Amino acid sequence: MDSTGTTPPNPTTSTTTNGSTDAGSTQGVDTTDGSTTEGPGEASSSSGEPQPPPMNIAFVTSTSHDGSFGGIAAADTICSDAATAAGLEGEFVAFLGISSAENARLRLDGARGWVRPDGLPVLDLPTDDLLYPLRINELGEDVGGDVEVWTGYRRVAVTPLATCEDWTSSSAGAEGTIGYADAVATTFRDSGRDPCSFARRLYCFQIDHDTPVELPEVMGRTAFLADTSWDGFGGIGFADNICQTQADMAGLSGLYLAALSGTTASARSRFDLTGDPWVRPDRLALAPTAAAFFDQALWDIPLHMEADGTVPSTAQTTWTGPDWNSTGSSSQTCANWEGSLGNGLAGRSAYSDKNVAIGSVDIDDCDDSGANLYCLQQ
Repeated sequence: MDSTGTTPPNPTTSTTTNGSTDAGSTQGVDTTDGSTTEGPGEASSSSGEPQPPPMNIAFVTSTSHDGSFGGIAAADTICSDAATAAGLEGEFVAFLGISSAENARLRLDGARGWVRPDGLPVLDLPTDDLLYPLRINELGEDVGGDVEVWTGYRRVAVTPLATCEDWTSSSAGAEGTIGYADAVATTFRDSGRDPCSFARRLYCFQIDHDTPVELPEVMGRTAFLADTSWDGFGGIGFADNICQTQADMAGLSGLYLAALSGTTASARSRFDLTGDPWVRPDRLALAPTAAAFFDQALWDIPLHMEADGTVPSTAQTTWTGPDWNSTGSSSQTCANWEGSLGNGLAGRSAYSDKNVAIGSVDIDDCDDSGANLYCLQQ
């Protein structure tokens, strides 16, 4: 269990990015001859038994720094020192853009396959979408939600570069691009700018290995993000129909309902919490149990994948109503999702922090503000 109360899934099988499966990992477990297998990114055991190939480690730093930490080489030193202090071996670089190399992903070229210190997969190729959010620090601690990280990333060429003068300035007048450690898609690396006088963390990536990532396959009920622009009118039954239609089109079996709290029933009350946990279409678990999906402060992974496996490039505004464990007022639920006038609450899909993913966006006029839906198999 991590510091937020979540427990990462413990799958019995894993799937490589090319679709093959193998037995579950025994990293860190005592073997029958008394030897110990090694963790991700470490060497083989002394037993002579075949071991999984080493993976690169990625983490968010436990320390924060203003924008004047001394440039890109100094950032790499921060990462290396943090890794060494935590007992992580290898070469680590900071995930940062600078004026001469504004795409931070280029710093990872030549390496492949990253996992967090807890062993959960982060990234296969540098150009891929993030898998589990990079919110585990070098010590294996979950830093939680609302944690901002310097990146200097520039997603669009016409956007001015923001790198705190190549990480040499702590002036409040200079700015640096930040991402959120609990998020995926572009939100993890490009989610606005902060003054360089602020203290923010760094992302650190090992670059020693070239090993395809293996994805844990968790058996469970499917959950996905509906690609829609629903205006909050027509009732919860209408929203359920959107979810079912998109599930059917993607070839997903079962009954699907929209995760919405209304004025008479909470989202939680609409689902069977004694059943299997919910997983995304890529079979990565959102929480270890169905009840934990509603109870945890943070999901293990954001519900930011459409029924066909598509990952939107940016966070999507998604209808939720208020806290899913309670009912809401008419002004929080577009009049119980029956009226196109009035207000409703929505969330942002790329975040694992449920304070952001659920009910964080107050939409003033429901009929002028179409939004997506979270859909869960019953």
